Amino acid sequence: MDAGLFDGAFLASLRGLRLRRRRARAADRAGERAAGGRGGRTEFAGHRAYGPGDELRSVDWAAYARTDRLFVKEREREAAERVTVALDGSGSMASFGKWRAARRLAAAAGMLALASGARTDLVLLQAGAARRVAALRGRQGLPLLLEALSGLRAGGTTDLPRALPSVPRPSGRGAVLVLVSDLLDAGDVGPALEARAARGEETVLVEVLAPEERAPSARGTLVLRDPERPGEAALRVAVGEREARAFAAEVRRRLDEHAALARRLRGTFVLARTEVPAGEVLRPLAAAGGGRR
Repeated sequence: MDAGLFDGAFLASLRGLRLRRRRARAADRAGERAAGGRGGRTEFAGHRAYGPGDELRSVDWAAYARTDRLFVKEREREAAERVTVALDGSGSMASFGKWRAARRLAAAAGMLALASGARTDLVLLQAGAARRVAALRGRQGLPLLLEALSGLRAGGTTDLPRALPSVPRPSGRGAVLVLVSDLLDAGDVGPALEARAARGEETVLVEVLAPEERAPSARGTLVLRDPERPGEAALRVAVGEREARAFAAEVRRRLDEHAALARRLRGTFVLARTEVPAGEVLRPLAAAGGGRR
């Protein structure tokens, strides 16, 4: 694990998020018991093989006596919860400190999923393809997640509209896709996300932007290079107050567009400012109870 990326202060913030999530789960369970309806955490859904991180109290000892193998009882909501954290690994993410922030956000999102009892996949999006980096669950999931994120590097292009359909979609109800990206030069991701939402997957859009990308402070003749296409010629652009205001307005328009997309998908949009700690950015997700936000 990269101790510089995931330092003590960051790990402490994860513990705070986990505590918030546990409190939210406890309140969610209490609400289910009070409602007395079906579909709560006490409804039996089936068995799966016992694995590292599973609690012994969840073992079906009667099944063990019959088969001499360890199986865990799954409840309906636990069996249905699957979270995919998809991390944009394009070259643009390597600028303005976004890659550090994005990996911390992916760690926090994965921790929240694991704290909810969800099976969690970490997927890297690069060059129009999706690569599953880690499949996680249980108590051992977080250290493995941090280790996997430590070894990732950003570079090249992404082509999100082409990469997103290749992200494996877990079967069953309650699947959630957390997309962590700057959504710059990403093309129209709407159709790909709408197709996934139509199959029952919830979307959480986490857009990572640095201060200079929201309201640039530089003035004068700027030399601009595309970090995803380093071989292309640089552009020289004169930037004054008018151009800076127009740029900031365009950024706000795009943010509104992405937030509207999330609402259309009945999902969640989060603006992740790189200067704000990941725990603070995702705190509303930690405090949310079960079900859609």
